[in-house]
Amino acid sequence: MRSDVQFLASESLKTFFESRTNDFRANLVDYVNVDVSIEPDGRTEKYRGETTRDNAAYILRLAEMYLIRAEALGLAGGGLTDLNLIRENRGMAPLLATDVPDITAFAQAIADERRAELNFESSRLFDLARTQTVESVLGTGVNPIMPIPQNDITLGQGIIKQNPGY
Repeated sequence: MRSDVQFLASESLKTFFESRTNDFRANLVDYVNVDVSIEPDGRTEKYRGETTRDNAAYILRLAEMYLIRAEALGLAGGGLTDLNLIRENRGMAPLLATDVPDITAFAQAIADERRAELNFESSRLFDLARTQTVESVLGTGVNPIMPIPQNDITLGQGIIKQNPGY
């Protein structure tokens, strides 16, 4: 791992995006050297400015608000409309009611859109913990808590141990 990079996209994120036809967000993860100013190692291109440090952090994401509302409304309450608004805006076909025939399929569609839209924004683990799907997605033995930064573990000189599963 390079010392200047703390987070890289997992192979599963690459596979996830490869399965999503026409999803514009797939182009924001640099696995091949599309942007020569960064190395092609799974870094995100969502937030640029690592050299000049002039890229301000986001405060509120409208897309996330639509996804929260879609989840709150549910399948019967019209949440599919909000979900499709995000999908269509990102170049994907809208889901039909037959694509999400029940609440389980709808919940998975919401989870997939949150993963696609909010990758590299520190919400994935919280989503998995909130929906109680940590073990089914990340494997058994993974606690629904954040990993301890490697820098802290190194500075702890063997006293600090990584949380299980990381």
